[in-house]
Amino acid sequence: MPKILTEATSLDWLQAAAATVPADQSCVEVGVFQGGSLQRIAVGARKGSNPPVYGVDQWGSPGMYLDRPHLARAYGKENQRIAARSAPTAALVRATSREAAQRWDGPPIGLLHIDADHTYEAAMGDFRAWQPHLAPGAHVAFDDYWAGRFEGVIKAVDELVADGTLTDFERIGHHFAVTRLA
Repeated sequence: MPKILTEATSLDWLQAAAATVPADQSCVEVGVFQGGSLQRIAVGARKGSNPPVYGVDQWGSPGMYLDRPHLARAYGKENQRIAARSAPTAALVRATSREAAQRWDGPPIGLLHIDADHTYEAAMGDFRAWQPHLAPGAHVAFDDYWAGRFEGVIKAVDELVADGTLTDFERIGHHFAVTRLA
């Protein structure tokens, strides 16, 4: 069983959103860890039109977390094996978010869940890397929109909403922001 770090209300939202993604689009999660939320996205996708589901994570890639070695141990390769068991119908991609987005050749993305490094630069960089692949009106969710803890995620989401890139902002639970591509 994967360790799940996302609130139940957020997982419910992800599952329901994945069920609305058309078959000719896809669902992508950036920052998979052990696959708990990816599992719910995959379940939702199967309940809907069954679009492909992808999980992107570094999972102990060389050079990962050089400045924070304790994180390299906590987020290592074993978590990829757990994720593969947790979400067996999802395709797992071991790469940085930007590397995976640069190589993307899958269908347009109808649901993008960003839950990787929770700094402003990372959240904004992840969104900008995947933005060209988003379907019109795609759901975009950010985990850890959390005041006092992850101010960078809040700043990135608020800027994207303020400049009109993202619309329909809603907060789910205590720290989950959901939006749509304008």
